[in-house]
Amino acid sequence: MAVLLASGAAAAAPEGPPAQTARLEGEVVDEAGAPVEGATIATSGTSAITDAKGSFTLLVPLAPGEAAVVTVIKTGFDPALFEEQLLAGETRRVRYRLAHGSLSATVTGKRLLPRLPEVERDPIVGHHQITRADLGSTWEASPASSTRC
Repeated sequence: MAVLLASGAAAAAPEGPPAQTARLEGEVVDEAGAPVEGATIATSGTSAITDAKGSFTLLVPLAPGEAAVVTVIKTGFDPALFEEQLLAGETRRVRYRLAHGSLSATVTGKRLLPRLPEVERDPIVGHHQITRADLGSTWEASPASSTRC
């Protein structure tokens, strides 16, 4: 396709098919059907974030013959993938359901305090030897010692 300029010269316009897009709109809900605010919906290099009602709108660039893989993520929920076969110019209404995720975390860091020494597994126990003399003085001092059988 050529464009004729006022000077009479022809300028080349970009050749090839125009960019094809589809419109994806809908809502993200949890397992109970309640709206999920702040979920990120992403596909084909574009993304949107749900509002307080869990609603979103996304203009999806289409690649010929390929399905759009939609990723939905939100902290506290398991990430979800959905495959959508979109047609150029189509507006598709969807409802994506997220499952609550299990709590887990990975902690990384650097030790700030020095390592503590290992604790001995077999502690040293003091031994005391008791003699008859020790028992005799205790025996004589007790009131029960005055009554012998």
